[in-house]
Amino acid sequence: MFSPFKTKYRNRILIPTLILGMIVSLVTSSLRAADSKTVPELNKTGECTNGLCQQASSTAAMSAEGPGTFFTKLFDTSDFPARWYCGTWSSDVGWLHIISDIAIFCAYFAIPVVLLYFLLQRRDLPFPKIIWLFAAFIMFCGFGHLIEAGIFWWPVYRFSGLIKACTAIVSLITVLVLVRLVPEALKFPSAVLLAKELQRSKERLDFALESGQIGVWEWNLKTDTLSWDRKTREIFDIDQEQTELCFDDFSKRLHPEDQSRIITRLKDCIETRQTFNEKYRVIFADGSLHYVQSQGRVVLGDDQQPEQFIGVCLDFTEKQLQENALLESEQNFRSTFEQVAMGIAHVAPDGRWLRVNRGLSEIVGYSSEELLKLTCQEITHPDDLEEDLKHVERLLAGEIEPYSMEKRYIHKNGSHIWTNLTVSLIRHQTGKPKHFISVIENIQGRKEAEA
Repeated sequence: MFSPFKTKYRNRILIPTLILGMIVSLVTSSLRAADSKTVPELNKTGECTNGLCQQASSTAAMSAEGPGTFFTKLFDTSDFPARWYCGTWSSDVGWLHIISDIAIFCAYFAIPVVLLYFLLQRRDLPFPKIIWLFAAFIMFCGFGHLIEAGIFWWPVYRFSGLIKACTAIVSLITVLVLVRLVPEALKFPSAVLLAKELQRSKERLDFALESGQIGVWEWNLKTDTLSWDRKTREIFDIDQEQTELCFDDFSKRLHPEDQSRIITRLKDCIETRQTFNEKYRVIFADGSLHYVQSQGRVVLGDDQQPEQFIGVCLDFTEKQLQENALLESEQNFRSTFEQVAMGIAHVAPDGRWLRVNRGLSEIVGYSSEELLKLTCQEITHPDDLEEDLKHVERLLAGEIEPYSMEKRYIHKNGSHIWTNLTVSLIRHQTGKPKHFISVIENIQGRKEAEA
């Protein structure tokens, strides 16, 4: 039995063969039906004795038929002798011409069939019109050779001339179109240059992926198979030698708390054609936890249905651990900032309170909200303000490191509170002052005891 592919291929071969057979059969029938009047009488030396050759040639030389007569007598052979009987043809020379013309016709018939088949299969080819013109030109040339073979019995010289005229017209059109297309064709880079450029692009892409520690993956939705590069296998702790991967190899690596969310999100992206961009946790075979971010999209097949899911992935475990450590540190600082007995504050370079803790509020009697509306100068004792500002100027100028001094703050009730103030400066990466950190210790009790 023939497979569908073989049957389809066989039909493409049989159809041109049948057409060729019909043409040869038509020519053969026409040859058998040729009028005997087209056969001149020849003597032993091969000269025409009944005057048919001389009459036909002299008539053609002295008069013109005109288009009407030409097309009316297009297949009329009464005016011309068959080629076999015009001259002294030997059988081997005659059949050499006949067989050669028929062979050329067969080749010239097959070439355009193959060209057009190739063109129909590769509709992305540039300049398809020139291929059609070449096919027509070659086809006309082939028919011309077939008629030349038939003229040995069937002298249809008018029809032969018409075919030659059509061949000439198609040839000229082909030349004109070809001349016009050559400058455009020369703009196309050569295959060697394209291959080199493709190789350079691949090298740049590989370098970018390697530098960014990015893995590339593909998921065949029809076969449920995965194609992962080396980096993706590292990210998911998959053996580099494992040849066959399926979706389960991915899902079983997911953290149990993330598995349902990620699988549901993938299904939604396939149905809605949305871009997939998610972060999730992966558990290695040794039990270690890793953080991965993947981004991908659906690729549609010829039937406009989802065929593949392609994307990239990145292991950001180190970054996530740093963020976790920073978050923990910030939480610890916030807890210390709020619970410590001393006053702690962030102060802008112009003296505005940016952030205050509960300890400072207890020292000066103002709530946090009230302090954020004031400046440190407004609640500093006038006798201590000048010295404090001099220290601030020197600290901003970089002349001193964090400074300490005893100063009095004005309590909300109007009383004066002695404190021990320690101030340090935080700068931006550019060196520009960002804010001060002030640590304020209540020493009112000590001062009263000393008095």
